Amino acid sequence: MVRVTDVDRYGRLVGRIGRDGVDASVALVQAGSACHYVRYSDDSVLAQGELAALQEARGLWSQADPVASWLFRRGTGTR
Repeated sequence: MVRVTDVDRYGRLVGRIGRDGVDASVALVQAGSACHYVRYSDDSVLAQGELAALQEARGLWSQADPVASWLFRRGTGTR
């Protein structure tokens, strides 16, 4: 299932992808394989998933000094 929720300023589709009742965005964030970019999202489910991954040191959050992808690309510090 693909559910488009918006189109960004570059014309890209923004949405959710799921299968068998599992939301891919939520699964990736909960696993620590993706970050919740709060600049463009106020999704409380993603926020809770990231907090759980952080607290349980999963994926990215298992590193000693994790850096969110947008900060890494900018060359700036930690989250």
